[in-house]
Amino acid sequence: MKAKVLLHRNSPQQKLGLGVAIESNDADNRVIAVRVEQIDPRSIAESSGLRAGDRILSVNGVDVTRCTKSQCLSLFSKAASQVSLTVFPGQK
Repeated sequence: MKAKVLLHRNSPQQKLGLGVAIESNDADNRVIAVRVEQIDPRSIAESSGLRAGDRILSVNGVDVTRCTKSQCLSLFSKAASQVSLTVFPGQK
């Protein structure tokens, strides 16, 4: 079941505290899937409930499968103070 996760940071420069793995198509560099690989302890991502293994479907309403790998990365790096993620929880 999909879930919406809101990440609130004090400034756009504050780190979210998550590492992602982006799987992309070799031919056109389009994103196939984005998976949470790492959550930093005591981070914004951890306090929001994100877990390693969660699959990120969208960032601030943008479907990640409609992006190239670099566009997908910029969705995270250029996001404002509030970041909205739609995720599919991974296996626990």
